[in-house]
Amino acid sequence: MGHFLTREDAARRAHVSEDEVRHRPDLLRVGGRWLDEVYFEFQFDDRGIRRDLSRVVRTLRSDYDDIEIADWMATPNRVLDQLTPIRWCASGRDGGRLGTAARTCGPEHDCDGGPAG
Repeated sequence: MGHFLTREDAARRAHVSEDEVRHRPDLLRVGGRWLDEVYFEFQFDDRGIRRDLSRVVRTLRSDYDDIEIADWMATPNRVLDQLTPIRWCASGRDGGRLGTAARTCGPEHDCDGGPAG
């Protein structure tokens, strides 16, 4: 899934305070119980937080944890022409189709929209 950023690095990339980045519901993170959390680098670009991916995180957040969402984003998806959601966004493809894939083909579903078996 790529590299990780510290809270300080994520805040710098997002152009917000460390406290704000820590409380953002649209950013995926790992850890935070005994050590400071880290953030998946794929969520950021030169402009800051990748809004295309943050919308997907918000869509999935109520049903899945951060690791499940990150894994789904890094997995090729039939609904997205076998691209990962990360690659789909990076290539500037249709955000609406990405949203449909998130709702019908989320972490616990196969790529045909049914429960994984």
